[in-house]
Amino acid sequence: MKYASECYARNDRNLEIRIIGFVGFIFSVFVAIYAIFIAVISFNPNILVKSLENATEVKMASQLLISLAIFSPVFVGQKIVQLIFGVRLEDYRFQRILSVANAVKILSVLYFFSDGKYRIVEYFIFSQFCGLLAVVTGGWVARKRLNYDFILLFKSFTFDRLIYNKTSKLAYASLLLTLFWIFYYEIDLFVIGRFLGPKAVAIFAIGISVLTLFRTLFGVIFTPFTAKFNHFVGLNDKEGMKSFFMKVLVIGLPLTTFPVISATMSMQSFIFSWVGSAYSDSVSLTQVLLLSYVFSFISYPAGTLVMAYEKIRALLITSAILPVIYWLGIILTYSYFGLMSFAYFKLIAFTFSAAVYSMMVIRIFSIKWTDLLSEIILPAIFPCLVLVGFMFLVRDVLPLEKSKLNLFIFAGINGLAVCLAMVVYYFSSSLFRSYSSQILNRFNFNSSKWN
Repeated sequence: MKYASECYARNDRNLEIRIIGFVGFIFSVFVAIYAIFIAVISFNPNILVKSLENATEVKMASQLLISLAIFSPVFVGQKIVQLIFGVRLEDYRFQRILSVANAVKILSVLYFFSDGKYRIVEYFIFSQFCGLLAVVTGGWVARKRLNYDFILLFKSFTFDRLIYNKTSKLAYASLLLTLFWIFYYEIDLFVIGRFLGPKAVAIFAIGISVLTLFRTLFGVIFTPFTAKFNHFVGLNDKEGMKSFFMKVLVIGLPLTTFPVISATMSMQSFIFSWVGSAYSDSVSLTQVLLLSYVFSFISYPAGTLVMAYEKIRALLITSAILPVIYWLGIILTYSYFGLMSFAYFKLIAFTFSAAVYSMMVIRIFSIKWTDLLSEIILPAIFPCLVLVGFMFLVRDVLPLEKSKLNLFIFAGINGLAVCLAMVVYYFSSSLFRSYSSQILNRFNFNSSKWN
């Protein structure tokens, strides 16, 4: 993303496409290794999931794993399409497509898990087809709207020594970051399945699904800024970067923190409306997991900022500490908290990460803690209190039965709560009022020009 964005800013489209083709090839190699590993495990799923009690469960687990291996190339296509749109600051177009695909996956639960039947394999295959369709749609939009040269992209889908030399330093750091991230964020389901059994996996997977949904939605907000940050770095415009970064924090806070608080307080209604009361054990666990995203307004853009300035050592140290905090905490407290220890230390690790990123931002821009608190945090306290009070008032009318209508009711009430908090934030934050007015004026200008 960094180097392709710089090439696009210099109008070097040929090198941009060659870079994307090269990294797509490298990513394909890693995905192929992953797919082969999963395919081999599918012949003996007991290696990953403990206590599969009969041949039906073994067959189901095998089918899920082999489906994952077959559809793994979709990961490559998704990343390539994200890069194509991202370097042009139009990632929101593909994120919209992904959001629709994820929404279809969630709503399809009402069909695949109904009438007392649990069509897990069929649901998983359907969700993979949704992802594939999203990639194909994104590629079609890129070809039609951006006139993207996919022929050159396919020709560039190979190893390129020149591009390797250009990108290898940051790439190897990113590889280590990815490994740390896997240990911190992805491997817990495998550990739970191996040592605690499929029931614990199902309970925990509900929380992970909710986190994935929010991560996708927040990607719509923050991913486009990756290329923009790199443009500032390329121009050596630190003051411009600082001003723009503060705007991202002020605008990003109500778009992330308010929905997280609202959904956390009404999580029982969401889970009961989505998958039914049989998953009541997932409610408190998912609430704690989702609270770990309450600082997304700082962790998302700060992580992108640190990467843009290539603060590789700081990134590696921070990323290495996260899995240590997470797994050490689980080992020490599992006997006391059980499965909840996974949620508690996910929250603790995320909070630590947000604190470290905040310190990095302060150091990069040479700003004071008091400025960050007074301009960003303090104006959001009263809107959060209003949001919490509103959710307490409406908690008795939130639906608790599984149905499509109840999901819409849940979404409507939470949307109303978030809008109320944003209105209060508009009056409590002068920066938010100023920036949002600028955005609205620009939108009105563009609308008038269109008319």
